[in-house]
Amino acid sequence: MISEQDVEDAMKTIWTCLQEAEFIDSSAPLNQTLVFKEINIDGVKMDEVDLDELTSRIMIMEGAAPVAPGELTLDMSIRDAAEVMVNDRN
Repeated sequence: MISEQDVEDAMKTIWTCLQEAEFIDSSAPLNQTLVFKEINIDGVKMDEVDLDELTSRIMIMEGAAPVAPGELTLDMSIRDAAEVMVNDRN
């Protein structure tokens, strides 16, 4: 069974990756409802290539579940993506 703590941990992993890749401001508080397609870097919206890069970053983080390219989509929120990660782990 998926615990809320597992989902929260996965969201933090995603948020950390977004901050390290400078997709979002490093001081921005975790926003679990933010949808990937709404994220922009210097006015340019995140696209599939950016999302694939993010997925690659997530996969190398300690304790992160392996997420296959294409499993995360631009229509997902941070929470949606975290739930995919947690489901893959279990």
